[in-house]
Amino acid sequence: MSDEPDKTNRQIKRRLDALHQTGTAPGDAAKWIAVLPLGATEQHGPHLPFETDTLIAEALVERLGEQLGDSAPVVFLPVEEIGYSPEHMFVPGTKTLEWDQAIRRWVRIGEQAHRSGIRKFVMLNAHGGNSPLMTIVATELRVRFNMLAVATSWTRFGLPDGILSAEEKHLDIHGGLIETSVMLALHPDRVDMRHAANFDSRQSEFIETYAHLRAYGPHSFGWQMSDLSASGVAGDASRASAQNGEAILAHAVNGLVELLRDVERHPGF
Repeated sequence: MSDEPDKTNRQIKRRLDALHQTGTAPGDAAKWIAVLPLGATEQHGPHLPFETDTLIAEALVERLGEQLGDSAPVVFLPVEEIGYSPEHMFVPGTKTLEWDQAIRRWVRIGEQAHRSGIRKFVMLNAHGGNSPLMTIVATELRVRFNMLAVATSWTRFGLPDGILSAEEKHLDIHGGLIETSVMLALHPDRVDMRHAANFDSRQSEFIETYAHLRAYGPHSFGWQMSDLSASGVAGDASRASAQNGEAILAHAVNGLVELLRDVERHPGF
């Protein structure tokens, strides 16, 4: 993937040009929010496609657009199909950006939005590995361009009641009930439930063995997915359902709508 976000540049320009043609003053672009969806192309086990995170990001954008309506000052940029996924590179077919390449790329996209007059920028993430990098990007955009830059993930809004217990939720981090349910709701033809199983995670072993040390959490070590699971999956995919997937998606979209309204109300810097 090229560092130069030409497709994104064209998308921003088209949307702003359309605004100006309807009488919107160029200065009003400062009120707009550019949303950059961050996906990934990586293994999700024997039952889900490599594009799972990207497909979920695309669906979130579509549903957000429907719920917000045309009046919302939001421009959705093209989904980043490759993210930071070195922890999954032990499975052939996984693709990744280098950490510095990803940061430079996303900062450039934010800079292009800024040059177009936009002052508010939200990174909507669908892959956990992107999380630490987008936090750096948000800081860089604030420091370099005085932008209100927000880093969020759809999973940060939690789950509807009754989907998973607290313990299950902590362990279900990749290709388990959550993502499999969402994919059953969005793309059932891309899910092979014959290969879905209850995929154990060694995180539960770490919880039993150590006082504080974990693969992820407040006191975490660097890990590859194979350190947690030989299958590359963690969570009970066998109990996934489209009904749960729809509930999870609705919950996330409602939270994201509220967040975007917060960003809209924020005066900026």
